Amino acid sequence: MFSDKQVIGRLTALLQAYEVQEVVACPGSRNAPIVHNLHEAGFRLTSVTDERSAGFVALGIVLALQRPVAVCVTSGSALLALLPAVAEAYYRRLPLLVISADRPASRLGQWEGQTLPQVDALQPYAPCFNVADDEAADSASHHTRLLNEALTRLTQQRLPVHVNVQINEPLFRFTTEQLPAVRRIRTLPLRVQPEGIAEYLRPIAEACLPLLVVGQMDEELPAAIHSIRTNGQLLVLPEIISAAGDSRGTNVLEMLLEQKGQWPLAQQPDVVIHMGGHSVGKQLRLFLRRQKKLQVVRIEHTEAYADTFDHLTAILRMSPAEALPLLAQFLPPNDAVRVAAQQLQQYVGRMEEYVPQYMSDLGVMRRVAAELHAQPWIIHLANSSAIRNAACYLRPTAQHRIFANRGTNGIEGSLSTAIGHALRTDEPVLLLIGDLSFFYDLSALALPSLPRRLRIVLFNNGGGQIFSRLPGLEQSPALPAYISAQSHHTASGIATAFGLRYAQAHTMQDLQSVLHTSLYPAADGPTLLEVFTNVGDNQQELDALKRWVVDGRSE
Repeated sequence: MFSDKQVIGRLTALLQAYEVQEVVACPGSRNAPIVHNLHEAGFRLTSVTDERSAGFVALGIVLALQRPVAVCVTSGSALLALLPAVAEAYYRRLPLLVISADRPASRLGQWEGQTLPQVDALQPYAPCFNVADDEAADSASHHTRLLNEALTRLTQQRLPVHVNVQINEPLFRFTTEQLPAVRRIRTLPLRVQPEGIAEYLRPIAEACLPLLVVGQMDEELPAAIHSIRTNGQLLVLPEIISAAGDSRGTNVLEMLLEQKGQWPLAQQPDVVIHMGGHSVGKQLRLFLRRQKKLQVVRIEHTEAYADTFDHLTAILRMSPAEALPLLAQFLPPNDAVRVAAQQLQQYVGRMEEYVPQYMSDLGVMRRVAAELHAQPWIIHLANSSAIRNAACYLRPTAQHRIFANRGTNGIEGSLSTAIGHALRTDEPVLLLIGDLSFFYDLSALALPSLPRRLRIVLFNNGGGQIFSRLPGLEQSPALPAYISAQSHHTASGIATAFGLRYAQAHTMQDLQSVLHTSLYPAADGPTLLEVFTNVGDNQQELDALKRWVVDGRSE
């Protein structure tokens, strides 16, 4: 029988998966469930009472076997006694794993015995991976990712690692018959030969519907992506900020998942290749997380350990530029991919057919997108509604490069970033921005001289349009004044003060008359076009577009 603590069961099973077989165990009550599981699972245990000595005994076993070795201690000052051995392991690159039992974090500073801050106690020599005994819905996936990351560092980089396990009472219930099934995340080293990825590509080649999901990237890979898409090897789902080609299929898939509540295409995805950074939409991300049987392969050339969809099974330590040609070379065409791509394109066609009915943010975005084909543009998108509306009509191409501060930022910095880009390029720069983002970042306009090729289209919808898209939030009486931060400002005086050519539009007829002259000629001084819409029309337009895309009706 094993301990009923799930986090301890996952730790024990993953130690087996990574073939960590030797453990130096120090006596204690808080770590007793861990030691019990290790004993029951057949690990080779060595008992050492003094923790300082135990750390060095473990180092000696590492030297003898040339394999990773763990040392397991109880809570409190026992952990601190391992610091000399951990420092030695760090400078000699010896794979020493410290497993410390800990009290719940809520007991810190409450005069609880053998309780002190254990997280990061062995820094800078060993990074801490802290896992807690809890029943949260996402704790299993979180623990799996952290423990895989810790054991990958231990076994591949051969550096010391600290796993801290917070354990609640009761401690001594040994009622579980077997260890849980765990997901080991394989990592392909950086300098492997290309033919060495065959093992990693086999699940992709045999998949029913493999996806290539591309998050935010500044690196342009049009040739490799085009080849994979054209040959029907992977269903390519790029973000608008991915520089990976037409992203409108991804956008309509977001709408379909939101409206239908289920996968809308004939075949269910079973394998995902994921590369790039942040995404704009969240429906695909949430759908993939809910799947029970899914394999995810991450293309990642840094040491990052991102399990975005909670099903990570392998990491290819390659850049997209290295990995994509290999995928194009080795993966076979897939009929289900071709069918799914055709289905998505039909929905994209519906979105293109939709004619806006109101003077709305979506209608203006559609008209702006149509006007941009006269020449290449560098396009910056502010967060919130602007980037989501742009995803309906804009697509990154060789002509149009699209950027957004999607890493960690909300409304701040979009105006400043676009101006900075325009200062150091000869190409015209267009910023599509909402009113809250624009007014928040006004100090960016206070330069001695603004770039002549800067163009700004300001969507003034009275503030915080994005919040009307969030289901349930409309029930809060604090929404208009304090959450969405309604405003009644106009930028006309600001344009005069900072020397921008200014135009405004309250109707689609107004927009028709001023849009072209506001964008062209591209070197005729910085320009601000302010477009006025309202929240009600914007929401009705968005709802009508979604209905049209899903089932071909707008009412």
